[in-house]
Amino acid sequence: MTPKIELPDPSHLLELHKSGMSVQQLADKFGVSCCPIYNRIKGLPGYVPHSGGSKRGSYRAVADSAKVISLYQQGMSEIAVAKELGITRMVVRTRLVNAGVHIRDRSEALRNRWRQVSESDRRRLMERVFENSGHISRDDVEMFAELTKHGIACKLNHPVPIRQHWPYRIDVAILEPLRIAVEIQRSGWSVKRRPYISERAKYILNGGWFMVYVLLQNRPTALDVCKVRKYLCSLLDASGLHDSLIGKYTVIGGDAKNVSRIGFDLDGCTFIERPEG
Repeated sequence: MTPKIELPDPSHLLELHKSGMSVQQLADKFGVSCCPIYNRIKGLPGYVPHSGGSKRGSYRAVADSAKVISLYQQGMSEIAVAKELGITRMVVRTRLVNAGVHIRDRSEALRNRWRQVSESDRRRLMERVFENSGHISRDDVEMFAELTKHGIACKLNHPVPIRQHWPYRIDVAILEPLRIAVEIQRSGWSVKRRPYISERAKYILNGGWFMVYVLLQNRPTALDVCKVRKYLCSLLDASGLHDSLIGKYTVIGGDAKNVSRIGFDLDGCTFIERPEG
């Protein structure tokens, strides 16, 4: 007959559980199944079951929802808040959602992180974004970084969900106070692709956007993100122009100056000469 295993005092088991040992780890430590461990600690004051609902999970600290919300709104990520308070990311997300707090999407999270890192770390982060962004070009990432650094609300690869089956995507989208779709072109549009480009532009323009094509093809000047950013800011500041720009497109060079749009005409789209903010 197998001798009966004597377990420690339930209060001692609870302390071990609170220190970070799971019910399964306690069972393994004392050579029993999970049920005897759980039955001894479940009714004790201070016992907290797993946040996901499992009765046999590891102990999780009870975090104040107000503290979770405060840290998140101060700019900390969900993972950082979880580490700070000793809880899981799922607990953080649940508290935020239940409180009706806006959850930052991928672009907003990236923009928030950009504000908190050094210039060298920002450069490494840009490289990672470029490597994982599919068809997004390095120029787009550079432009996004420059706009973000100066507090302009924008997104990378932003969808415009106005098609029935799938959305067109804007490489760099400025969201407010004027919605500007920034498209950086290093190559021309082939005759074969021109109908698609025109159709795409029409859908985006009809969605209430102003499109700015930055043309670098055969230009002696490379993309100057600082000059382009300053030009775009001048448009954002000129609130009196906004209504007249919606639904139109313009073309500028990499130095933000006026250039010829020969070879970049879009059928069915309204062109406007480089507007001055």
